[in-house]
Order: sequence, then C-alpha cells, then structure tokens
Amino acid sequence: MVEVLVSRKKLRRETMGLLRANVLITILVMTMTIVELMAFGGKVHANGHHASDTGKIRGSIEILRPRQGDLVEEGSLIVEWRVRRAEENVDETQQVVIMVNGLVVHVSPAENGLVSMQEVRAGVYLHVHAFLARYEEEEGITNVASASSVECKIISKERVKQDSQVQVEREPPYEYTPYVPANRSGEQPGREPVIIFTFHCNRPDLVLLQHRALSNFILDKFKMIVINDAQSEDTRSSIANASIQVGADHFLTPDYFDHSDPSYVVGKVVTWAVQEIALARYNDSVIFLLEGDLFPIAKFSPLHFIKGYNIAGTQQGRRHAKTGFLLRYLWVGFLVVDLRGLPNKHLLNMVPTVVGDVGGDTASSLHHFFDASPEIKVRRVLHTSHIHDESKNKDVLPKEALDKYQDSFRIEIYERSFLHYGSASNWKIGRSFEYFNSAEDFLPSKTSFVFWFVDSAINGSLKLDDFDFVFEHGTWENAIGSTFILGLFRSVSPVSKPGGGGR
Repeated sequence: MVEVLVSRKKLRRETMGLLRANVLITILVMTMTIVELMAFGGKVHANGHHASDTGKIRGSIEILRPRQGDLVEEGSLIVEWRVRRAEENVDETQQVVIMVNGLVVHVSPAENGLVSMQEVRAGVYLHVHAFLARYEEEEGITNVASASSVECKIISKERVKQDSQVQVEREPPYEYTPYVPANRSGEQPGREPVIIFTFHCNRPDLVLLQHRALSNFILDKFKMIVINDAQSEDTRSSIANASIQVGADHFLTPDYFDHSDPSYVVGKVVTWAVQEIALARYNDSVIFLLEGDLFPIAKFSPLHFIKGYNIAGTQQGRRHAKTGFLLRYLWVGFLVVDLRGLPNKHLLNMVPTVVGDVGGDTASSLHHFFDASPEIKVRRVLHTSHIHDESKNKDVLPKEALDKYQDSFRIEIYERSFLHYGSASNWKIGRSFEYFNSAEDFLPSKTSFVFWFVDSAINGSLKLDDFDFVFEHGTWENAIGSTFILGLFRSVSPVSKPGGGGR
C-alpha cells in the first residue's frame, strides 16, 4: 500500500459548492490474476461493433464507493475504484482519472485505489466520474477506454440520525397518464414526407445509427436533414460524410454562434434550423425535431402522433414560488410540429429566457408562442426520465437489457418508442463545459450498450413491454416550484384503487 499526501487543492466555487478538501490518496496496488473484461469495454465503431483501435487491451474501471444515489454523511467522502486489465498486451499509457463535479481531483497509474476527501460539508450534490484514459494538463482527458459515474449527496449527521429512526413507505398515486400508441401509418394522406431534423455536433457514428433506426421504425415516408454544429473542421467533415453516406440533406450552422453555453447555443441552432430552413422550405409540412442521440426502437408514426394537434413535445413547467406565475414550454429534443396553418410561427424561438421572474433552459422562449396562441392544441410527449434505481423505473427495460444495464448509463425512453442516450455532446463532462462538443467518447460502455440495444431492436431480438411508467415532475400541471408535486406515476388497476386511470 502506498500513501501519498496531496496539499489542499483550490476547488472552483462554481463547480464544487461547499466542498473543501484535503485529499489523501491511498493507492492499493494489486496484481490481477484473472482477466475479466467488462462486456462493453471496447471502442464503438460506426457499425456498432466494438474493438480496440490500438490492438492493446483497453480494460475497464468501476466505482465501488460511493454508490449511485448514496446519502453520504458529512465529514469525508471516499471514492474507491477497481481497474480490470489483462496481464499481456496492456496499454501502459493508461491512467486513472477521478473527476468530482467537473474538477479533476486525482490522476494515477491504472491500478485499484481510493481517494479520501476531508471536510466535506452537508448540502452538496456530487457527480463523480472515474475514467480509464490518458490525461495531460494541456490536452485534458483523451483516449477513454472505460468510464464509470455516480451521483450522491452529502447530508448532515443529524439527517443521518433522523433517517435511521423514520421508516417512510411511499403510497403510489391513484392515477396515471396513459400512453396512446402512435403506431399506425396512413393517418394523414397527402402529408408525407415528414421532415425530420436531426442535430449533431460531435458523433458521426450516431448519424449512422440514427438513420438506420429511423429507416426501420418510422412508418411514414420521411426526409432526413442533418444539422451539423460541430466546432472542429475534422468533426464537421466526418458528420458531413456520414450524412452523405445515408442520403440525408446536410446543413452547416453559422460559424458565429457562441458555444460557451450549451443551453443557449442549442436554442440558437434549433431556432436557426426552424426559421431559416423549415419555414423557408417546408412551411406546410409536419416537422420532427430530434436530438442526435435519440433513436427509435419501436414502430412510430409522427403523422399519427400529431393528428388532431398542432405541436407535441415534453412539457417543461417552472412556477414562481410566490406569485404562482407559470413558465411553460417544451423540450426541443423531441418536438413534432404541424406547420400547416400554425399561428405565430415567428415566435418559434428556442433560446433560454426569463419571464415573470422565472427562468428556464433551452426553448423557454416558447412560452411567448404559447401565450400568443391559446387556440393551439398541444400533445404531451411522455417519458420515463433517467432510468436508475432511485427513480424506481428500471423495470421498464426488458430483462436482456436490464442484465447489461448500469445505473450510471441513465438512458431515457420516450413514448415507449425512442431511446435517449442523454448528454452525448459531453456538456456534463469537465468544468465550464470544457469538453462540450468533444468528439471523444467519454462513456464507451454506455455507447456499446446503446448500440447493442438499438441494433437488437432493429433485428427483432429485443422488444419493450407495454409499461405505463410516466415521469410527471416538471410538467405544466406539476411544475417545478409548485407547492405540491405529484412526482412519479405508475399504472394501477381501476378496480383496486378508486379514481384509477387504467385503460
């Protein structure tokens, strides 16, 4: 056992909050006698297969402590990890990189170990990443072979004592929002093709996977348009080539967009695509705005889904705690809009804004569109939110997928028909969005799982059950900031529970 004492680090206030640390690093050097590679340890190529790009064994890393969702008592936080490597043909340049709330707090050789952070105060939410990668001060994190991540909260000693004395049983609510499948074609004759805008900034392999899934599962004739917002010339070229390969139209975003704030630039990019391309060329069509890391995994008809409505999306509600003012808008990642006869199209603005002293994120400016257009009909897109133990929603996954799933993947399912990878642009990695739009795959195990899931759905070997789990928090009726939040809804039998909404 080797112990290294590291002097107090200056931790950025905006990323670490109340966390102040003297870091005591204890590196446990262990000889691995068994070669045990994780199921998804390799680099994913555009065809969905994974392999090493160097010919060397890439290995894997796993966070042992803390666990996802842990409530950690204030005072100290121990991050412990395990590295699995082969005894031969090993990449000796690999390192363990530990990142807490975007700050790299530890770098060491690729061995098992732990880092202990002292003077950790209550009230801090921590996002812990462990990478098996290469790290240099100038280049940052590169060549990620494996990654693991967890989220936890630091709580007071008094809170720990209270929680140990109180046993709370959560009674499920009596009602739920039912799914209404949109899996019939031919619902709106003469309205094809649907114009599907997909937005990509760093992953040409996702362009190929997305097109493959769209071609297999979208029931209406469609035209795919790739909006290319990559920042580096190499990545722009790679995304352009992938677009040409699948026969999609391709547009480069203006080079004057400011990429320092992901929420703002995503809003600018989507607004530009709607105002400058959709309204100029497809003003009478149904358009489908789809994030680059959203993939259909079941039959879906946008024309069936939007029939009888003007616009459909995931509701975002933010309510002023004192005045009760409701800021309402829709998430731009999954947005279906029937432009035929739609009023106030000039107000289809997706940038963040503040209205009535209530701030929102991307597309909150849509509040002005809804405020000016009370007659339009809005269909709510239903989803599971992030799938993990804390949300009690992992049973929505088929057993074959659940056996391979890790809580840190935090994928989402939309309308029982789309898988959302989530944060594939790497905006959550590092400090001040330093890896935003990076072409590096920081989560290779997650990428391999998503490719496996989508390809298995395409070839028919994997199918979602008709679950009825809907995430209600943050909708217009259960807005963030409301006094009463209904939270998570599950389906229940209308016979066994009064007021049930069973189908």
